[in-house]
Amino acid sequence: MLVYNKTLVLTCLLWKRHITIFYQHRISIASGWYHVFQEVLGMQYTHQHDGDIQKLAQYVTLYETQYRDFRRPSYNETEVRVDFVNPFFKLLGWDVDNEAGLPQHLREVTHEATVLVEEAGKKRNKKPDYSFRIGTEICFFLETKKPSVDITSDSAPAFQLRRYGWSGNLKVSVLTNYTDL
Repeated sequence: MLVYNKTLVLTCLLWKRHITIFYQHRISIASGWYHVFQEVLGMQYTHQHDGDIQKLAQYVTLYETQYRDFRRPSYNETEVRVDFVNPFFKLLGWDVDNEAGLPQHLREVTHEATVLVEEAGKKRNKKPDYSFRIGTEICFFLETKKPSVDITSDSAPAFQLRRYGWSGNLKVSVLTNYTDL
């Protein structure tokens, strides 16, 4: 079941070297990621992307068939990042694992990036799960929560991400638990 809401903020994702802007979606069940992926590909889709769509369909099927297991509190944030989020952004063309061997300041994706956040009147280093950049400019932060965290009703994850985005002077930041975006 897909819940589709185009009233949220614009989100910018990079497909290879082309930027495609599409509306951020509220997604129920991971099949929604498949729809987002298709929309990102929309302007540039060719048959060379069929393999990527098949891979994404496999991840969606895996997530849907084992959804109850993934929703258990014991399935943690790192596992959802490794099992689903990293592969999703790899399929979008991001160099999530720094396969290009770039130095830290030039990597497309930085895991556990650092942002200075003011907390109780003091500046503290905080760690968004990912920062995505083009060259040296950060495009957006991505914060991931485990699937058992209901990001649609719990305001704490959204507040956390807003602090990161505000402190990083970013127009867009993305929050996901892989079930919802």
